Amino acid sequence: MRSGGDVVREFIEAYVRRDADAALQLVTDDVVFEHVPLPESTIVRGKDQLRQRIEGAVAAAERVEWEILRQVDGGDVVMNERVDVFHFPAGMFARTHTSTRVAGIFELRDGRIAAWRDYYDLKSGWLDQVGIDYDELARSFAPTRVISTAAPPARAPGAAGAPRRRRRRG
Repeated sequence: MRSGGDVVREFIEAYVRRDADAALQLVTDDVVFEHVPLPESTIVRGKDQLRQRIEGAVAAAERVEWEILRQVDGGDVVMNERVDVFHFPAGMFARTHTSTRVAGIFELRDGRIAAWRDYYDLKSGWLDQVGIDYDELARSFAPTRVISTAAPPARAPGAAGAPRRRRRRG
């Protein structure tokens, strides 16, 4: 029987060789993947979204290398420290490659990856390397505020939040 650490290593090997089908065989149908430094709206849910993420990230790169420096296998929880390197075509970004230190947490269920979270320094670990302005990226993820000029609805006397009448003392 494969250990949780073996499953994670096989997943990473499939990812870097651009074999989404093999990688997806190692995850649950309801897998959740999160780049923790990114907004909640970027969380991947399910195999279809994970396939899109894997194929999108790998398609942009000419080559992908992930080196596992250390890995702790706790059965259904596996944690690793990695260096993720992406090599890009010349002219795509300011640099032709990025090298990012990552801490990955993988939770397994029934021998397959059910949750995957990667923690890393978004600004210096990736954005600065490719020449993307952190503040500009943050603004692109900022929620749009809708300002209403309509008056708030009136509340019935005695309702929660309604203004209370002061009693006169006489």
